[in-house]
Amino acid sequence: MLKRLALIFGPVVVAAILVLTVMFVGPIDKHKHNLANEEQAAVSLSPTVFRQAYLKNMALSDEDHRFVPFFGSSEWNRMDAFHPAVLARAYHRNYQPFLLGQKGAEALTQYFGMQQIMQNMHHKQAVFFVSPQWFTKADQQSAAFQFYFSKSQALAFLKNQTDTFADRYAAKRLLATYPNVPYRNLVQKVADGQKLSNLDEKYLDFQGQVHANEDAFFSRFDIGTNLKKRVLPKVKELPQPYNAQALDAKAVQLGESQTRNNRFGILDNFFTNRIGSSFPSLKNAQAHFNYTQSAEYSDFQLDLDQLAKTHTNVIFVIPPVNSKWAKYTGLNENMYQASVRKIKHQLTSQGFNNILDLSRRGNEPYFMEDTIHLGWRGWLAFDKGVAPFLEHKQPAPVYHLNNHFISEDWNNFDPINNDVNTFK
Repeated sequence: MLKRLALIFGPVVVAAILVLTVMFVGPIDKHKHNLANEEQAAVSLSPTVFRQAYLKNMALSDEDHRFVPFFGSSEWNRMDAFHPAVLARAYHRNYQPFLLGQKGAEALTQYFGMQQIMQNMHHKQAVFFVSPQWFTKADQQSAAFQFYFSKSQALAFLKNQTDTFADRYAAKRLLATYPNVPYRNLVQKVADGQKLSNLDEKYLDFQGQVHANEDAFFSRFDIGTNLKKRVLPKVKELPQPYNAQALDAKAVQLGESQTRNNRFGILDNFFTNRIGSSFPSLKNAQAHFNYTQSAEYSDFQLDLDQLAKTHTNVIFVIPPVNSKWAKYTGLNENMYQASVRKIKHQLTSQGFNNILDLSRRGNEPYFMEDTIHLGWRGWLAFDKGVAPFLEHKQPAPVYHLNNHFISEDWNNFDPINNDVNTFK
């Protein structure tokens, strides 16, 4: 009988002990750095690394090795030989990109992710890849947002909030996009402008400790193999020492060899597997697309508000679209450039003056890997603008935020028929 009971309840007892250990003891020294784990996490692009805090803070707080957050979405997964992570390693840059982006991740996701690493962004640098394709009439997809959202982000947001206009707006957006969000009652307090009580704060401290321990324990198991399989092998493909002309020639050679089954300069595999038989039906399919009016502009302002709070010196990168593909699908170039003007005005009018605008270069051969993502020569142009910004000391930014960019008026402002400088 005792053996039977042991077989039945033994695993439960062991699991309970493990959970209690994780919750209260803390399995890992949170101040201990592990460069191998940091380097793997930096290029992992694992949803676990993206959602959780432990590995991000381990890397970004490492004073002996400089990791720089690269915010974006799906473009970081386009890992050819000229990808920023490959170039930084091949040419021994004084930084390594920590890639923070996933397919479907947009400004609101990035804002709540920033909450987790806020303490490690003060007076540092960052790269922010902002795609006009985020700024659609349709709202942020709830399913994608919820997939990338974690309790860690909710706890960090609640602990960081200071009852500002942006805090209240962010809480309202969170409730609208994730109605059953963890700690919903406390998020509602923030949205209503109510101060969290001492009891609330003690509860958050306890929950934060529990979740931090869980994060530290489980994050190690999903770092991925991108460093070994997708970065290091490509480092060996690049010419040494660094030579811009040799790199461009190599980019042209690779681009030409990998785009032979279509007339758009699109990667062969992408054209076959992602476009394929749907190709005829996509003619003029994007003629109605509009990136000039969207709630995303207010969400983007939340990112700017957070970056200003930490005095982070940021370079923003605005990509083009593949011009040949845009012409085929009917995407309006004037509309696209109007959205770029609106984004740039939102940036520069508030002191975010470091902008690498690549939006007019989508017609250059082998600049794009597919329909909307940089590749080959596009990554080289990215590197030419971003690397000097990160490698050399930059003047401290002076930001002056304008809450009117969090408004329906700005979301609905039409930059096609109106001068963005007239927005009040």
